[in-house]
Amino acid sequence: KQTANNCHACLGATTFEQLQIMKFAWRSKTMDIAAINSQHVEEINIEPFQELLGEDRDFEGWDKDGLFVDDLDVDI
Repeated sequence: KQTANNCHACLGATTFEQLQIMKFAWRSKTMDIAAINSQHVEEINIEPFQELLGEDRDFEGWDKDGLFVDDLDVDI
């Protein structure tokens, strides 16, 4: 109720009334996208992500030690 009062004050009576009428008219026709998406569950292979997490942790250690990739004698 308070939100409606605040919106009514900002938008004006005519605009707020038009929005309320549209809300009532569209209420039954609007799809619940979240409910539709929750019905479609996708299985994900987590192994590649675990490898990436391990590599990120290795780089964190390098950052703490002050090592940078440019400092290493490695051909990229």
